[in-house]
Amino acid sequence: MRTLAALRALNVSPESISAIFLTHEHGDHVKALKIRLPLPQRYGITTYAPKGVWDALRIESIDLELKKNITVGKPIQVAELQVLAFTKPHDTSEPVGYMVSSNDTRCAVVTDLGEVPTDIEKLLSGCEYFIFESNHDPDMERASGRGPMLIERVLGPNGHLSNQQAARALSKMVTKETQMVMLGHLSIDCNTPGLAYGATLNGLKQTSFCGELLVLPPDEATPFLSAGRAPASLIPVPQYHKKVAKPCKPAKVEFPLPKSPVPTPVRPNPDSDIWVVMKTIAWVLGVVLLIYLFLTGR
Repeated sequence: MRTLAALRALNVSPESISAIFLTHEHGDHVKALKIRLPLPQRYGITTYAPKGVWDALRIESIDLELKKNITVGKPIQVAELQVLAFTKPHDTSEPVGYMVSSNDTRCAVVTDLGEVPTDIEKLLSGCEYFIFESNHDPDMERASGRGPMLIERVLGPNGHLSNQQAARALSKMVTKETQMVMLGHLSIDCNTPGLAYGATLNGLKQTSFCGELLVLPPDEATPFLSAGRAPASLIPVPQYHKKVAKPCKPAKVEFPLPKSPVPTPVRPNPDSDIWVVMKTIAWVLGVVLLIYLFLTGR
């Protein structure tokens, strides 16, 4: 199972997972629940989702006591974490995003939505962490060769956020309290990490954001983050992706590092004023030395 392989790569035991939260019923999010022995059933993990999601999934291989309904606007307490569901625009039965809180730290998980309504902007404003969709570049999407209906769906109000939409929304929500923005759910075919990063970086330049901007891998497991500020050194990012520290300052690309060219030796310019003076001094010293040798007979 791919989920178990990802957990092993992160050195996380399935038995240590307290709960799973589903955002919607699309296959790329719930495929692992449709096997004969799903992860929640195998390890006894309570799984939360809106009733509409459970109704759409019709999964019978998970015991009823492990399937819990979550209601928008009513937080769920899981260990030290409080999880609040909010409605988002997407083409499924009852799609939600989540805001996870621990003490005074909040993390917004916002993917799979075609636009960002004002109520979401207000709810998530000032979160310390954002995991935010930056799904596609519109031009790449239109030129992708995909079917017209799929392109229209992705670009529509119930589809996915483009890089520019993500940048605009984040510029309204981040504050000086925001410590990290993680761009995720990138399309492998219709986006690049550089395009996603560049659009959001430009959008955040005029804000008070001085945190870290990361582009998460679209096809690899993302390392876990602890509550509170996570130093960049603790967040490994594949070389395929970029990591930029403090985009409110002049951009400093820390990853990947370009190959440094072999430095060219610095040679003095023979026409520069300093070089002319140095040559003159050397010539005078040479003449003085010759006169000295002639007078002393050496």
